[in-house]
Amino acid sequence: IVLDAVNRERIKKSGTAIYLKTNLDVLWERVQNKRDRPLLATSRPQETLGELLRERSPFYEALADKSFLTDGKSPEAVAGEIFRTCFEK
Repeated sequence: IVLDAVNRERIKKSGTAIYLKTNLDVLWERVQNKRDRPLLATSRPQETLGELLRERSPFYEALADKSFLTDGKSPEAVAGEIFRTCFEK
């Protein structure tokens, strides 16, 4: 989605874009046993994931109104951080 310029423009116009930034090791830990990731159906899926991350991260970072590092945090902790940053005054 983010590689397509039309989609990037739609993201910019649709509201606040939030980038949940995660390092490669954490991403790999999350997806290594999933079978529903067709882009990782390669002979070297961890390397493929790294390539995808390197290719896409600049787009995510450029589009993001806010970025949040998710490494070592629970989903609830990340959601709380987003809420406090974006919605509490």
